[in-house]
Amino acid sequence: MKIPRSIWLALGAAVVVVAVAAAGCSRSAQSHLDRGSAYLKEGKVDAAVLEFRSAVQKEPMSAPARQKLADAYLRQGNGAGAIGESVRAAVLLP
Repeated sequence: MKIPRSIWLALGAAVVVVAVAAAGCSRSAQSHLDRGSAYLKEGKVDAAVLEFRSAVQKEPMSAPARQKLADAYLRQGNGAGAIGESVRAAVLLP
């Protein structure tokens, strides 16, 4: 059974779209940390929290990411979140 060329073209286009979408979502934990640090320097604490949380999602075992998130939570006024992330970071440190 021969598959029509139009189906192959549609399938190829779908693969390209999925690949491009996946590449756009693949920022590293380090890039999230860098952006979060930049936001903190600018005083954009809420944006920094989002970036640090994304870094922690990418690398849950990263003590530095959790420490930065704890600091951002503290600056945000979220004491409970700061304590929780500080404890998690301390557990991960050697």
